[in-house]
Amino acid sequence: MTSRRNLLLLLCITGVLAALTIDQRSLWTDEIGTWSITVANGPMDWAQRFWHHPNSDGQIPLYHLSMYLWTQAFGSSELSLRWANVPWLLIALLGLHRLHLQAALRWLTIAIFCLHPLVWYQLDEARPYLLHLAGACWLLAGCVNLDLAAQQDDLDASWREILIGTFLLVGSSALGAFWILGALLVMVIWNPRAMLALIGSARRQIGFTALLLGGCALCIIVAAHSHLSGARASLAANFSVAGLVYGGIELLGAAGLGPSRHQLRSQIRLSDPAQLGLMFAAATLALACVGLAWRRLATGRARAMTAIALLVPVAALAGVGLLLHWRVVGRHLSGALPLLCLAMAYFVHGAWRNKQLASRMLAAALLLTLAASSIAIRLADRHGKDDYRQAAGWAQAALREGKTVLWLANERAIGYYHLSGWTPDGIADLPPGLIPYTHYPARAAAGLPPPDVIIYSPREGVDPDDLARPVLRTGGYRLTQTAIAFELYRKD
Repeated sequence: MTSRRNLLLLLCITGVLAALTIDQRSLWTDEIGTWSITVANGPMDWAQRFWHHPNSDGQIPLYHLSMYLWTQAFGSSELSLRWANVPWLLIALLGLHRLHLQAALRWLTIAIFCLHPLVWYQLDEARPYLLHLAGACWLLAGCVNLDLAAQQDDLDASWREILIGTFLLVGSSALGAFWILGALLVMVIWNPRAMLALIGSARRQIGFTALLLGGCALCIIVAAHSHLSGARASLAANFSVAGLVYGGIELLGAAGLGPSRHQLRSQIRLSDPAQLGLMFAAATLALACVGLAWRRLATGRARAMTAIALLVPVAALAGVGLLLHWRVVGRHLSGALPLLCLAMAYFVHGAWRNKQLASRMLAAALLLTLAASSIAIRLADRHGKDDYRQAAGWAQAALREGKTVLWLANERAIGYYHLSGWTPDGIADLPPGLIPYTHYPARAAAGLPPPDVIIYSPREGVDPDDLARPVLRTGGYRLTQTAIAFELYRKD
């Protein structure tokens, strides 16, 4: 159990971390997608629309229900949408605090989790990844505590932790199933007697078990319906080994020291070689620390089970990515993050206890690297996200000048940044002169003149059917301004 004193401390840590990381910069395209799902004419209208949602967000019911309720209470500003992550952060820390480990190792795990740049990045994003991390933290705590359980009460508590982690993972993403199955595989191999004992624990807690398993079943039904209805994740970017490697670099906490995601995807040849070198050096350092922690486990069997828990879900995700031609990135692998934070904490804790200068220097370098990477993620301009606010400002200025503007970007941003009205059914009261890219073919077919201004997001997935992009290839426009993931073109 978490004492009142420790709960207060965790609340303070949560508040401080949120204040350090969450800002009100422009939403990027996926966050705008989150916002658009919250727009409805009431709870029943929201539920009906979510049931028929056309993409893979329809497979994340718990997160989007929480976001709908949150925006009804706190509004939908950039800051509000991102602060919705704070309760999930607290739940994640509560999960880690339940680890039945030495107090120093447990608090060190929490500290490294809070210091990790991937946590900083995902906390400042209105997407379901903090919920996913919370589920992974509780599942990790349940599995570790199950192995250490000495009494019936410990066993029952482990079952509750596993159930909570499972529910949160299933509610955050269908991909949570891979981490759940990896954990179950380890438990079946490592401690089958404890697995059998969990059946008795489930019977002793039949109400709690039925509630959580019922919640999991409901999430699975919604996700399965969405999938069978044809909703899929974006396939605009294919699976690549490079993407998988970069996901590993994010998990190791080194991404903040390197180029931005956008630079690596679109112009890696122009990336700063020093940044690339520093990123790979930091990743190598973190990997060495994790590897040394793994080597220090007491038995070969423990090392094998830990490797299975980490590598089997990653291999499954890579297999699905290859099969579906879908890019696997760091956020898809983040179910491994709590385990990696525990491994880093185990190494640092051991280095300080052993009093070996080389180990202590390596541990200090690891902590400094994580801190530097997180600060860079938070402050370096290169790590900014798609600047839809700036793009909307360009559009408003051009419209005031009487220009026609082709919006070749996420059309939902037209509503969020008040270029037009927005209803649950989409764009409303579109102002004269503003042309969403899906409207462009009808305009061209009517023989109307080309737009004066084009606001273009080169991000993959924008205009997948090439409805409006050809106008950029006519050579009649020149690039006049850029923002993060945006380009402004004017007619020559």
